[in-house]
Amino acid sequence: MPLMTRFMMAAGSCLIILKALADELFILRTIRSKAEKDYIEKFKKWNISAVENQFVTASYATCKYLKEHYEDKKLLVVGTPSF
Repeated sequence: MPLMTRFMMAAGSCLIILKALADELFILRTIRSKAEKDYIEKFKKWNISAVENQFVTASYATCKYLKEHYEDKKLLVVGTPSF
């Protein structure tokens, strides 16, 4: 069995524990062009269950953090038009 497959199967066990401990669990994805359904299918191969709204981009995670921690502050955010 390839190393990456063994690693992701072990990660699945960790995600089960994290889901039990956390109110929300997000999986940060780096490739924006892939659909969430593609990630779900890939994770199924590793016996990791996930739903579409758990996969977020780095920009979404950053915005969520800024809103939660700096909502009453003025911020200058610079990004591409897709941001």
